[in-house]
Amino acid sequence: QQAGHWQLQPALSEIDMGVPTALSEMIEMQIDRLDTADQRLLEAASLIGVIFPAWAAAAALEGDLEDIEDQYETLARRLHFLHPAGYDELPDGTQSASYMFAHGLYREILRARQSPARRAKRHLRVAEKLEKLFAQRELDVSSELAMHFEAAAEWVRAAQALCTAAGTAVRRGARDEGVKLTERAL
Repeated sequence: QQAGHWQLQPALSEIDMGVPTALSEMIEMQIDRLDTADQRLLEAASLIGVIFPAWAAAAALEGDLEDIEDQYETLARRLHFLHPAGYDELPDGTQSASYMFAHGLYREILRARQSPARRAKRHLRVAEKLEKLFAQRELDVSSELAMHFEAAAEWVRAAQALCTAAGTAVRRGARDEGVKLTERAL
């Protein structure tokens, strides 16, 4: 408690919640039963979020969007832990399907299965695709850019994106958020 208010220390995003061993082993067994290509698809998706657009996973894998969407559609029909989550239209007019993991634990386990070098390379590809898609509109995706550049260890580019996100936060009246983003950039 600080100044009469309860505050979580450290930030929730910094706490390792962990996965119970038995549950982790059960999920690992489900994933291990999949072929390598399907595991690769799910691992790429896990870097983006519990809900992820197929275009971002295609960027991470350097794959063709239509082929990747077809593969996710097939997986969503076969697996109980992957579901369709709608469609988005990208700034270039491309339609892209989104999918979601039934639970965040699947995402965490799939993410942890990848080597740090592989994760970094995939994050960089997603960030660069975001830059391309949202050229001249980087303000709209600066937080996402920062997250992917940080995960790719592209520190200068991450700091630039964080400063852009901080400026956006301040302009919309979220001064505290702007300060936190600036501190993170530093």
